Amino acid sequence: MYTIVIPTRNPKTLDRMNGWILLFSNPAAAAAYQGKVHKLRELLRDKTPFYPASSIDLPSNYEVPGSMGFTLQDYTLTAPWQFPLITAEFFPFSKWVSSCIRTQESITGVIAHDEEEPPETSTPVPFSSDTAGYPVRMCISRDSFLSPTRKSLINFLYWDGERRSVPWDLIEGWDKVIFLTNGKEDGSTPLGEKAHAKPKFGEYDISNWRVTFRSASDARRFVRTWHMKEFPQAEDMDYCDPPPVIKAEALFWDESF
Repeated sequence: MYTIVIPTRNPKTLDRMNGWILLFSNPAAAAAYQGKVHKLRELLRDKTPFYPASSIDLPSNYEVPGSMGFTLQDYTLTAPWQFPLITAEFFPFSKWVSSCIRTQESITGVIAHDEEEPPETSTPVPFSSDTAGYPVRMCISRDSFLSPTRKSLINFLYWDGERRSVPWDLIEGWDKVIFLTNGKEDGSTPLGEKAHAKPKFGEYDISNWRVTFRSASDARRFVRTWHMKEFPQAEDMDYCDPPPVIKAEALFWDESF
């Protein structure tokens, strides 16, 4: 048995939303997870303070009677006063769920499962990818004066690595940087460049890219270094006000996370 966790995303901006999709290898595993969550919710609702302002503060190692050995510190899905909505779907999935899965597959370059057939339970292979590496989503807020290209972003990564005296450990080839739009890779030109249309008045425009590193440590270091930082602009470019901001998000998971 295996489980794949997929975050739901805004289809226009690719930002993560307040929701998750869990893919289980068989319906029995999904039903068992759903039943356990509902049981824990019921126990915590009856045995713990309902409001965050309650004066009752139970110790973190407090074991709720009937909770199958779980303590309060083990239960981190939501706070006791929140009620998560957990619904189950059988294959084939609804259009919305399938769209979320395809979006995640497109931006990560990792195939979660075969869309035509449900996952096999005999030989589970939760992930498959043709490109080895650790992908990071690099989102740059922009206006009509900033139109980053694949070449300019690769130059930025090389420049930033030289400036820090620690080059970024990127994969070889042009696929180290891929443009993403609405969850789909842009393949209109050999270099994957995108002709950015001028945003409408009052419209918040963004530029999404996938940067692939050869090591997980460098990918996480890039996220820590650049998340919510201003994107450095060349001196010969028109000044953007407000300045473009980088959002960096790791698109992978490993045991060291």
